[in-house]
Amino acid sequence: MEDTTQLISTLSSATDEEFETTLAGTQPRLVAAIQKFAKVLHEAGASTRIVGEDRRLSLSTDEVGRLSRRLGEVEVSEDVQSIDGVLLGVLPEARKFELKLPGEGGPIMEGAVSEDLALKYTSDAAFKERLLLQSVRAQVKIVRTRRNGRLVRERCVLEAIEPSVPKSGHEEA
Repeated sequence: MEDTTQLISTLSSATDEEFETTLAGTQPRLVAAIQKFAKVLHEAGASTRIVGEDRRLSLSTDEVGRLSRRLGEVEVSEDVQSIDGVLLGVLPEARKFELKLPGEGGPIMEGAVSEDLALKYTSDAAFKERLLLQSVRAQVKIVRTRRNGRLVRERCVLEAIEPSVPKSGHEEA
């Protein structure tokens, strides 16, 4: 609660540059929740006061309106894509992955790993063995945060992964 109160305070009083920096470092779900909170308050013409153990925040109706307008410029979108590559590794404790994309010197995609997949990766040795340093098909959720149409943050989350099905180069008649 304390962190969220601080986040709302920062988003409501920050310069545009600080606002975007804060957005870039904030989980998209939290941004969406604060968007809804500010919109409901604004539409009701309400002010708010949040009191935590260490932090207090008061927003007048004008400040709520400003926060709601600023957050109204923010769009969070999610898109799940199937991506082929070679799984270089999963760090379950850190919930991170690396996937080498196809092609000579192909780029390496990095991102977060879903909690369910991290658990399966650590608890099922055969699952890990079939995937590590192998060609795989990954289901990756791409979460984009935009403000006024400009990309502020892009985050990749590995949701599922399976061994690639080899493509046959020649078909026999």
